[in-house]
Amino acid sequence: MPTLRVLSWNLRTFALYEESGDDLLSMAKVLQRSGADIVALQEIQIGKSVPNRIGAKLSFASHMQVARLAELLGALDRDAGWRWTLSGASKGYGRAMRDGYAYLWKQAAANGQMSIDLLSPPEILDIDCGAWSSRRPALATFLLSSGKTWLPLNVISYHARLPDGRTKSSTDEVKGVEQLARLPEVGGGVWRRDGRTLPTYWPDFAPLPTLDTIVLGDFNCKMDAPVADAAYKSLLTHYTACVSWPGTPTRAARTVTTMYGRDRDGAPEQRSAYDNIFVLNSHANGFVAKCQYSAPAPGAPPTSDAIDIIEDELQALGPHVVNADRGAWRQWVFNRVYATQKGGSGLSDHLPVWADITLQFPDATSAPRPVLTSNEDGNSLFHAVEGLSFGDSPHFTSKAAELRKQVVKELKGYEQDKRFPSSAIQQWVFAAMQLRLRDSVEAIHLGPTVDTTQNLFLDAGFRSAYTRYLRLLNQGAMVLPEAGLVAFVLKANLNVWSVGAATPTAYSFGGTTPQAVNIYANNRQFWWCR
Repeated sequence: MPTLRVLSWNLRTFALYEESGDDLLSMAKVLQRSGADIVALQEIQIGKSVPNRIGAKLSFASHMQVARLAELLGALDRDAGWRWTLSGASKGYGRAMRDGYAYLWKQAAANGQMSIDLLSPPEILDIDCGAWSSRRPALATFLLSSGKTWLPLNVISYHARLPDGRTKSSTDEVKGVEQLARLPEVGGGVWRRDGRTLPTYWPDFAPLPTLDTIVLGDFNCKMDAPVADAAYKSLLTHYTACVSWPGTPTRAARTVTTMYGRDRDGAPEQRSAYDNIFVLNSHANGFVAKCQYSAPAPGAPPTSDAIDIIEDELQALGPHVVNADRGAWRQWVFNRVYATQKGGSGLSDHLPVWADITLQFPDATSAPRPVLTSNEDGNSLFHAVEGLSFGDSPHFTSKAAELRKQVVKELKGYEQDKRFPSSAIQQWVFAAMQLRLRDSVEAIHLGPTVDTTQNLFLDAGFRSAYTRYLRLLNQGAMVLPEAGLVAFVLKANLNVWSVGAATPTAYSFGGTTPQAVNIYANNRQFWWCR
């Protein structure tokens, strides 16, 4: 079976200043030698004059730094067809802990058995339009193709919070990791705290994704720390850890340190198992994982590890140099490679981590093939329904924001009339409210099912929840039930394919347009397909 090598690397304060050509070339050589097919980079600095909003576009200077790195990588690996993309800002306000994420990928994978295309540009994930604590993760979706079959893959890159920006406390270490489960793109269980009792674990807080998903990055919580069991409980339950993991009755513990620092004498020392890669497991919601990680058999080559950039640079000097005085040369390499918090020179204080993921492509299907679709401002649904694409550009419409306002205006009319025009629309709205308000106090007014024979607007609690829902509908990613609302309001004839199903299945929303539009849907992502 084909394998996909993914790599994660926190490039400490990358692009805070203009990176030197030597440092960029060294970074590119590390990535090229790694054999990675998809690369996720954390801690890309946002640059100057970036608006104070989540997802704001990073500065031109930051884009140019990533572009230079990708250009050097492409020059070292000319047959791979390297491409790159950059997320927006991971945080709205604040001087610290506000950065972005870069993704680089080979169009032609190293093993020659598949091609890789970007399906959705990076989106900063959020819950409740701002309730997330500190930095948010980014999600990019790739389409892996082999012959006539294809496989979509979500890659979520995360740089977890630092408690108060300086120190590590056990409470915030747990929160920085476990809040990932609040996202529908990750799912799982969370710890609930009410201030009066000990934290209680809710194992099924959010449904798990039905699309193959990899979560990777710098989690700022050591896998061998006392709080690791609590922090990583959901990820270790529903995902397979690829680099470091705690011991279980069936799996011996493995701790891979992924950072460098200075000891009391200024000499280099490795520390902290912060960086990791997690792959979604098959689960009871009918999802069968087609991306899997397996540890190697005894004596076999490793299938994951950290890349010791200090040792690699040392070996590159040659044995005749290194053997003369290894300690002195190691200190010299460390001083050149190690990057401080203030930036200016060096590569990073983190080591890259990688893992080989085994792929099980589904049988060839007659379902239409999804293509790159814009998700600007969370409007992928509108770009999929009304957009156009030219060449390699994403499917896009300049009217997306206007179309969203049109849908919100229609739903506000239902509030004024105190009734829905049909039972189908009432069901779609109710399902969307359950998804959007799941983690809010208004959720108490929403039962598990909706009675289509009653007028929901007669209930004061529902009216309060509906008002909040309309505010949330003004921004952020759309959810699957809202495809029916969009089809109704825009009079669009839609075939919505569930991309996460074992066999893709279409749901039709009839409109007045003569030609049906095929779109794919998964959680809060939508793609146009031909």
